Amino acid sequence: MNKLEKILQETFAESGPEGIVDFFSFLMGAFVITKEGAVVGANQSFVDLIGYERNELYGKPATELITPDEKPRLLQRFKTADQQRYELKLLRGDQSVRYAQVSPYIFTVFGQAYRLAEFWDISTQRISEQALAESEKKFSAVFNLAAVGIARVAPDGSWLESNDRLCEIVGYTKSELLASSFQAMTHPDDLNKDLALLEQTLRGDRNSYSMEKRYIKKDGECIWANLTVSLVRDNQGEPLYFISVIDDISDKKAAEEKLAFTASHDPLTGLLNRKTLDSILELEIGRAKRYQRKFSVIMLDIDHFKRINDTYGHVAGDRVLVLLGADLLLALRDVDSACRYGGEEFLLVLPESDADKAMETAERIRKRIESLQLNIDQKSIDVRVSLGVATFPDNANAAGSLVELADQAMYQAKQLGRNRSRHIRDR
Repeated sequence: MNKLEKILQETFAESGPEGIVDFFSFLMGAFVITKEGAVVGANQSFVDLIGYERNELYGKPATELITPDEKPRLLQRFKTADQQRYELKLLRGDQSVRYAQVSPYIFTVFGQAYRLAEFWDISTQRISEQALAESEKKFSAVFNLAAVGIARVAPDGSWLESNDRLCEIVGYTKSELLASSFQAMTHPDDLNKDLALLEQTLRGDRNSYSMEKRYIKKDGECIWANLTVSLVRDNQGEPLYFISVIDDISDKKAAEEKLAFTASHDPLTGLLNRKTLDSILELEIGRAKRYQRKFSVIMLDIDHFKRINDTYGHVAGDRVLVLLGADLLLALRDVDSACRYGGEEFLLVLPESDADKAMETAERIRKRIESLQLNIDQKSIDVRVSLGVATFPDNANAAGSLVELADQAMYQAKQLGRNRSRHIRDR
């Protein structure tokens, strides 16, 4: 008994066939079957691949998980101890077919023979190869009329052939494209991942891969695409070229970014919202504790905002909020954060700012706003603000307490006559 068989036997004794699968959890998709071919264990990747619930799989003959034409060949293989890789057509629970490459391993536990098999889904590769095997005329029509970019790419990354849609996506003419390589058009932040997956495919560790990546167009614009790559080999197994399918998903990405922005920002001013502010405060508290640093928050409230609404109308009041929010972003550092806290209140987070530095910032903002003349609907509106400052950890060790103290300092500023800054330490 070799070392692996001993480990398998101990694992089996402790956890049964399912333990064997768990032991090989790193496998892409795996199941364990008895000598007679009944499934007794499967990892989640195989469950997802075959499309059955786990409890439906256990006890099911492996021959029911393949297409009928594959059964004679599989039954013959079960009669032998052949552990060479082979290909198989799987029949999923929904009756769809997936192509898989199977790597079997036969082991014996307590005199009972079992088969552990790892499955690689090679459906994309097989579909690509079948498409290539069709007549040149049919392939050419599909190639050139496809709604996605399609290309043949050499193992070194140079373009061998492309359809018109790919040229439209990246903004190059066909001759310009074929004189370049995918590396030259890939965003630097995505290139290493792409090259690593490509190298794995060339080595035979995988047959295809998919990823979302960015391409840099001829005009310098950056676009998002979903890339699917399959490797075509010759009869001797040597790499011939890749089939790359490139789908422009820039609109999808833009929608995702817009959704993320909407979820984290105030819809009127575009500043951060309260939910996002809570996360930022916790992050800053953790950073301040870790590096023994201070940070401060500023609560800012527009003085006599109700008077602005009553005099000029709520539409003008909203415009004041929008313009003030935009000016706050201009006044702050890149590392600072601005949030619309509620109504006419804004909260500013100033990393690595002690009380004195935060008060300097508060006064600079106050004077900046005092000097503004907001022209709305041909009316000049003067805006004044009161600001309250609190500092971590001098004044509070928790986010809620820190904000509450800044709010108290801001109300002290109002009680002292408005249009001024006040630190909670000065009360």
